[in-house]
Amino acid sequence: MPIYVCNGGYVFSFGAMLIIFFFTLYSLLKLIEARAKVNKPCASYSDIAEEAFGETGRLVADILLVLLQYVYVISLNFFVVDTIRSVIDEVSDTNPNSFFVGKK
Repeated sequence: MPIYVCNGGYVFSFGAMLIIFFFTLYSLLKLIEARAKVNKPCASYSDIAEEAFGETGRLVADILLVLLQYVYVISLNFFVVDTIRSVIDEVSDTNPNSFFVGKK
Protein backbone atom coordinates (compact mmCIF):
# COMPACT_ATOMS: atom_id res chain seq x y z
CA MET A 1 0.00 0.00 0.00
CA PRO A 2 1.17 3.53 -0.61
CA ILE A 3 2.50 5.24 2.49
CA TYR A 4 -0.28 7.85 2.36
CA VAL A 5 -2.92 5.15 2.76
CA CYS A 6 -1.08 3.70 5.75
CA ASN A 7 -0.58 7.11 7.35
CA GLY A 8 -4.19 8.19 6.80
CA GLY A 9 -5.70 4.91 7.91
CA TYR A 10 -7.21 2.32 5.64
CA VAL A 11 -10.86 3.15 6.29
CA PHE A 12 -10.47 6.92 5.95
CA SER A 13 -8.21 6.67 2.90
CA PHE A 14 -10.44 4.28 0.99
CA GLY A 15 -13.52 6.28 2.00
CA ALA A 16 -11.90 9.48 0.76
CA MET A 17 -10.89 7.78 -2.51
CA LEU A 18 -14.46 6.54 -2.95
CA ILE A 19 -15.88 10.03 -2.38
CA ILE A 20 -13.37 11.52 -4.82
CA PHE A 21 -14.33 8.83 -7.34
CA PHE A 22 -18.01 9.79 -7.16
CA PHE A 23 -17.23 13.52 -7.48
CA THR A 24 -15.09 12.76 -10.51
CA LEU A 25 -17.78 10.56 -12.05
CA TYR A 26 -20.44 13.23 -11.48
CA SER A 27 -18.19 15.90 -13.04
CA LEU A 28 -17.52 13.66 -16.03
CA LEU A 29 -21.23 13.09 -16.61
CA LYS A 30 -21.94 16.84 -16.36
CA LEU A 31 -19.14 17.55 -18.82
CA ILE A 32 -20.60 15.02 -21.26
CA GLU A 33 -24.02 16.69 -20.90
CA ALA A 34 -22.50 20.10 -21.57
CA ARG A 35 -20.59 18.75 -24.55
CA ALA A 36 -23.85 17.40 -26.03
CA LYS A 37 -25.36 20.91 -25.89
CA VAL A 38 -22.48 22.51 -27.81
CA ASN A 39 -23.12 22.41 -31.55
CA LYS A 40 -19.58 21.50 -32.60
CA PRO A 41 -18.38 18.04 -33.63
CA CYS A 42 -15.18 18.24 -31.55
CA ALA A 43 -15.93 20.55 -28.63
CA SER A 44 -13.03 21.35 -26.32
CA TYR A 45 -13.03 22.64 -22.75
CA SER A 46 -12.71 26.14 -24.16
CA ASP A 47 -15.72 25.65 -26.45
CA ILE A 48 -17.86 24.39 -23.58
CA ALA A 49 -16.78 27.26 -21.33
CA GLU A 50 -17.54 29.78 -24.10
CA GLU A 51 -20.99 28.31 -24.60
CA ALA A 52 -21.69 28.47 -20.86
CA PHE A 53 -20.04 31.76 -19.87
CA GLY A 54 -19.24 33.63 -23.09
CA GLU A 55 -15.87 34.88 -24.26
CA THR A 56 -14.71 35.47 -20.65
CA GLY A 57 -15.35 31.81 -19.85
CA ARG A 58 -13.28 30.74 -22.82
CA LEU A 59 -10.40 32.96 -21.71
CA VAL A 60 -10.54 31.67 -18.13
CA ALA A 61 -10.64 28.04 -19.33
CA ASP A 62 -7.64 28.60 -21.59
CA ILE A 63 -5.66 30.29 -18.80
CA LEU A 64 -6.46 27.50 -16.35
CA LEU A 65 -5.46 24.83 -18.88
CA VAL A 66 -2.11 26.54 -19.48
CA LEU A 67 -1.50 26.85 -15.73
CA LEU A 68 -2.43 23.19 -15.21
CA GLN A 69 0.08 22.08 -17.83
CA TYR A 70 2.74 24.38 -16.37
CA VAL A 71 2.26 22.97 -12.85
CA TYR A 72 2.34 19.43 -14.22
CA VAL A 73 5.67 20.00 -15.97
CA ILE A 74 7.21 21.58 -12.88
CA SER A 75 6.05 18.76 -10.60
CA LEU A 76 7.33 16.19 -13.10
CA ASN A 77 10.74 17.87 -13.07
CA PHE A 78 10.85 17.74 -9.26
CA PHE A 79 9.89 14.06 -9.34
CA VAL A 80 12.55 13.17 -11.91
CA VAL A 81 15.30 15.09 -10.10
CA ASP A 82 14.36 13.52 -6.76
CA THR A 83 14.36 10.06 -8.35
CA ILE A 84 17.75 10.60 -9.98
CA ARG A 85 19.11 11.89 -6.68
CA SER A 86 17.84 8.77 -4.89
CA VAL A 87 19.38 6.46 -7.50
CA ILE A 88 22.76 8.22 -7.29
CA ASP A 89 22.62 8.04 -3.50
CA GLU A 90 21.86 4.29 -3.54
CA VAL A 91 24.32 3.32 -6.28
CA SER A 92 27.39 5.27 -5.24
CA ASP A 93 29.02 6.70 -2.18
CA THR A 94 29.05 10.13 -3.80
CA ASN A 95 27.11 12.93 -2.22
CA PRO A 96 24.22 13.58 -4.65
CA ASN A 97 24.00 17.22 -3.55
CA SER A 98 27.29 17.89 -5.34
CA PHE A 99 25.52 17.17 -8.65
CA PHE A 100 22.31 19.11 -8.05
CA VAL A 101 21.50 22.63 -6.97
CA GLY A 102 19.54 22.68 -3.74
CA LYS A 103 19.59 20.51 -0.69
CA LYS A 104 17.37 17.71 0.35
